[in-house]
Amino acid sequence: MTTIRDARRAAGLSQHGVTDALGIPKRTLQDWEAGKRTPPGWAEALVVEKLEKIAKDNQAARRQSRHSRKVISCDAGN
Repeated sequence: MTTIRDARRAAGLSQHGVTDALGIPKRTLQDWEAGKRTPPGWAEALVVEKLEKIAKDNQAARRQSRHSRKVISCDAGN
């Protein structure tokens, strides 16, 4: 299973970004990632699922942005 830290990094978020996006207290997230505490399995699965969705959405947005730039640059030559 993907760890919360790995999912957070794949989503391109800082710990602060995760706390803002998901409402998880920063200290809780820090403790989970440092191995000081272990989240309940269901909580970890939900957090990873949400972060993977954010990563997927971010990738789609980047692809769309690149596609838009290509279209604009092609149109600029007309």
